[in-house]
This record gives sequence, structure tokens and C-alpha cells, in this order.
Amino acid sequence: MGKLSLLNKLDLSSNMLEWFIPSSFRNFHNLLELYLNDNKLNGNIPSQILQLSSLSITLNLSQNNLFGSLPTEVGDLKMLSALDLSGNYLSGNIPSSLGGCDSLSSLSLRGNFFHGMIPLSISSLRGLEVLDISHNNLSGQIPRFLERLFLFGYLNLSYNKFEGEVPMRGVFANASAFSILGNKRLCGGIVELGLPKYKETKKHTKNLPLLVIIILVASTFFTLICLAYACRSKRSMTKPTQSSTSEQFMKISYNQLLKATNEFSEGNLIGNGGFSSVYKGILDKDDDTFVAVKCLLVQLESRNGRMLNVV
Repeated sequence: MGKLSLLNKLDLSSNMLEWFIPSSFRNFHNLLELYLNDNKLNGNIPSQILQLSSLSITLNLSQNNLFGSLPTEVGDLKMLSALDLSGNYLSGNIPSSLGGCDSLSSLSLRGNFFHGMIPLSISSLRGLEVLDISHNNLSGQIPRFLERLFLFGYLNLSYNKFEGEVPMRGVFANASAFSILGNKRLCGGIVELGLPKYKETKKHTKNLPLLVIIILVASTFFTLICLAYACRSKRSMTKPTQSSTSEQFMKISYNQLLKATNEFSEGNLIGNGGFSSVYKGILDKDDDTFVAVKCLLVQLESRNGRMLNVV
């Protein structure tokens, strides 16, 4: 069939065709439409088909057993209006090169195993009217650029793993223009959706543990400072000052001591040693306040070399 190089349209849909898509299809340099849908074809999508720059109307490979990733060469279909790859076993991420299909008005990747997020490059498909990426394993938040991308047409995001807030502008302002069924982690959106209300606090859940740690550290540090200050204050209150210590002792003159000990008489002597003598005495005869007076003996050398005892 690859020798039919002048074909403009090839429709082999709804047959029992099996095996691989022939690589000889790369010779269809004038092909505008190709329909291989509703067969039993398997294997990978040949990159040669995606490089047929003449395809400008439709490429339909849906309802087959094709598997593997979508080749990046899909971005070479710059003139194509409709691309349908639904109902296969395609997997991996949606290639960002898909944004190169500038003329696409309809794109269906429904019923495959694509995962990851919707690539930002899809926002460059300004003429897109129908986007069906339902029944996959796509995740992340619904991109905001979809609000302005679909002024008309239909958007199907149902039965994926999207989460977060549903936009409310553009196509998302009309409940009949889009579908988000089967995404259990979505919230917000227009009232008709009946989803839980979006809570701003969810944005700060990641910062909550850090805030708790900061508060705990600060409170612990403040408590330690207070305890240290309290201990220091208590110590300063219990420690006697020099003035208070001196006030505990009586101030007695030498004359009082002479009088109390009867001028250090031997009758008042209660003990002596090599360098001191101890005398008893009564300071106040009214209350019989007894004291013991210790006198130190200091030896001084006189001018003539004799030793003198001085009290």
C-alpha cells in the first residue's frame, strides 16, 4: 500500500486488522486524512506517520491496542485539525511537543494510561475547541490557562487524579461545557459542581510544622531566660552584703576591753600560748555579757638588738 503515494484519504476503520502499522505508510506524502480506528492494531505508533506533514484534516488511530509512549514527532503535525488516539494503551507523559500542532481544533487522548501533569505547551493551541483527556492517570492542579483557552467547545478532564481548586472563569463558568467527574480531590468551582469549598489554609499546611517548631524553640528559650533570672535574683537576695555582715557584730572600743578584763589582769587570764593570750571579761554588768578577748603577742627588735613583746 505504501506505493499509493498519491492518496489523499485512506479509511480502513472498523475492520479486523491486526499486527503493526506498516512503516511504508511514510510514503503517503499527499495524504490529508488517515483512519485506522476500531481495529486490532498493536505495537508503537510509528514516528514516520507523525512526520507526514501533508496530514491536515484527521489522524484517527483510536480503539486499537497501540502501546508505548506518544512519540515527540507528533509536534510535526502542524497542519492537522483533528487527532484521535483514544481507547489504546498509550502511557507516559503527554509530550510537550504536542503544543507544536498549531492547527488542532480537536484532540482526544481519552482512555489511555497517560500520567503526570498537563503540559504548559497545550496553552499554545489557540484554535482548540475539543480536548478530551478523560480516563487517564493525570494528576496535579487544573492549569489556569485552560480558562482562557476554551472560549467555545468542550473540555473533558473526568476520571483522573486532579486535585486542588477548580477554576471559575472561561469554560469553567459553564457547567455544561466541561466535565471533572471522578476527580475526588477537587474542590471549589461554581456552585453547580457541588464540590467542597476551597480553603485558603490548605496553602499554608506545608509551613505549619516550621511555624510550630519556631514557636516551641522561642518559648523554650524564653523559659530558660526566666529561670536563669529567677535563680540569680534569689542568690543575690540570700547572699549577705558587706554592710549587713558588719552590722551583726558589736563595735567595742579598746577602753571597754580594758575595763571588761580588768586591764588584762592575770585573774582574768584563761589561757595563753606562744603567740597569744585569752582573757575573759564582762562588757555590761547589767546583763552579764561575757566575752573572750584574744591578744596577739608581736616581737619587735629594738635598736640595741633586744627582742620586745608588744601586745
